[in-house]
Amino acid sequence: MACIFQRHSVPGLKQCCFKAHAAFHRIPDFNDPYKFFQPMQQAFDGIASVLFGANLLTVEFMESELRLLVVESGVAGGWIYFARKR
Repeated sequence: MACIFQRHSVPGLKQCCFKAHAAFHRIPDFNDPYKFFQPMQQAFDGIASVLFGANLLTVEFMESELRLLVVESGVAGGWIYFARKR
């Protein structure tokens, strides 16, 4: 998450992730392993729209860094968790 937040001081980037994090915690089913889909889509759409509004969104960025940024946000926020060995 630090890559885009440090390189571009665009207002609204962190807020997109915070909104997606709040959406994750509003989903009532705690046992649903796919409940991270909605917050991930919300984070992707929000970050893309903020960067588009700031004229920083490029095809190359969308193909490489945007997806990684959203996944990193999901892992850092606890929306995505990976299976652990028992």
